[in-house]
Amino acid sequence: MADIAALKQVLTAVQEADALEKAGTPIQVHWRQGVWAAVLDEMSPSCGTAMCFAGWKAYLDGYTENVWDTNDYDEPYLLALRNPKTDEDIPSDGVGFYAAEVLELDSYEADTLFEGSNTLEDLESIVADIEAGTLTRDEEDDY
Repeated sequence: MADIAALKQVLTAVQEADALEKAGTPIQVHWRQGVWAAVLDEMSPSCGTAMCFAGWKAYLDGYTENVWDTNDYDEPYLLALRNPKTDEDIPSDGVGFYAAEVLELDSYEADTLFEGSNTLEDLESIVADIEAGTLTRDEEDDY
């Protein structure tokens, strides 16, 4: 059964970040459902993280540092997220798995909630459906 309180905590953080950004308030951590992290400056790629719902859960749990590496073409890519208090890492391709586990989501709930095309309104509706127990595989979703 999903951790509804934690889902609502993440949703509130996403809503607040979105509202601040729309108001023109400078913020370091943005919400972008379809993007985990973006390199804004090749010399300093550790800022400007734009996160999906799963990334926000990791961020709220203390995974606030990015671990970067370069590929064979010397292009930076996000290797992992690090919790500076515990020195634990989550591989960048494991953020969704991490968030699904700590939010106690089944695979369908996680896939639906973390879908890259979700709008903020979709996220609000999906969280409400998870809370009500009405998000099922048999439904035709319009998210």
